[in-house]
Amino acid sequence: MTVKDVIKETARLVGDEEFYAALETETGEASEETTKKTRIMLKCYNDILFEIATEVLPLETEEEVGLGVVKFDSLSAFPQKINRIRKDGRSVKFYVGVNYFETDERGTGIVTYEKIPTEKTVDDVFEYDKTVIGKTIFCYGTAAEYCLISGRFSEASNWENRYRNAISAVMPKKGRYGNIKSGKVWR
Repeated sequence: MTVKDVIKETARLVGDEEFYAALETETGEASEETTKKTRIMLKCYNDILFEIATEVLPLETEEEVGLGVVKFDSLSAFPQKINRIRKDGRSVKFYVGVNYFETDERGTGIVTYEKIPTEKTVDDVFEYDKTVIGKTIFCYGTAAEYCLISGRFSEASNWENRYRNAISAVMPKKGRYGNIKSGKVWR
């Protein structure tokens, strides 16, 4: 499933059948109106993606790194939280600083972290497809943002309520996920 699939379904939810049909049968050059609506809808999608990934259900990833001092920009994505580091199957203590983490150990290890999502295009993979969040919740949130931008305030409020209620139904009650903290705290 792609981001475009989420945007198409959102177009249908907000009652824009022409936009939905244009996305469904897009062949060749898109019209100026379709391009404009796609750009707006994509911005709404990316806003919801950032909100969900930073406040509701982080996207966790892991990768092999050289241990020691590891700059965040050397990772494939920018981390919002380092969850654990392992070497040879055992946990390694680490310290998180400003834009880096550090271990006493050297060699290679596996870092597991929650990543901050990058801006998506319509052709990118929908990363929450096989999670409890899923397409429907993303469509509700994107519809709320789209209606708000379009000046359809009562519809925006209705979609926002559906979005929040759907998240509450699938997510356990927790506080906000923390961001990377600085300070000499070894974990």
